[in-house]
Amino acid sequence: QRGNNIAMSKETCDAAFGESELVGGRNMKRTIVIGDVHGCLQELHQLLEKLGYDGTDRLIFVGDLVGKGPDGIKVVQFVRSLPNTVVIRGNHEQFCIDYRNNLKQGIVRGIIPTHKEIVYDLDEDSWTWLENLPLSITLEEYNAIVVHAGMVPHLSLESNVAFDLLNIR
Repeated sequence: QRGNNIAMSKETCDAAFGESELVGGRNMKRTIVIGDVHGCLQELHQLLEKLGYDGTDRLIFVGDLVGKGPDGIKVVQFVRSLPNTVVIRGNHEQFCIDYRNNLKQGIVRGIIPTHKEIVYDLDEDSWTWLENLPLSITLEEYNAIVVHAGMVPHLSLESNVAFDLLNIR
């Protein structure tokens, strides 16, 4: 079904990132876009250190905080604690959400161990947060739309389906 995606509005982005001081017409904060952390907390800490992240930059995580690496739950908890941060849902988050919803209906399928940890051990607050992650945000100042995977080029954001935003290559 087309048009059923979750988008983050400019107002929601502004509220999440707050006001920034302008000097000479330029925003003093950097916008840092990070993709596919995949449960690798140590490497995320190293990346933020290398970038000189000090909490004043705007961080955008482009999904897949979980999956593959050993620390999916810790990555979710850490990223949730960061100021000026927005996370877009990735296909690995969606897989965990779908698996959990299937379990509630008595449907059990195979699952990789790093997803199983998320499904069974993530706290309810974090589940609510995960389930409400947008599939896209629009960064008007860059004339950009940020999604996890991609979009069908000839379609508007609203006409793309969630599966494409999460999986297209």
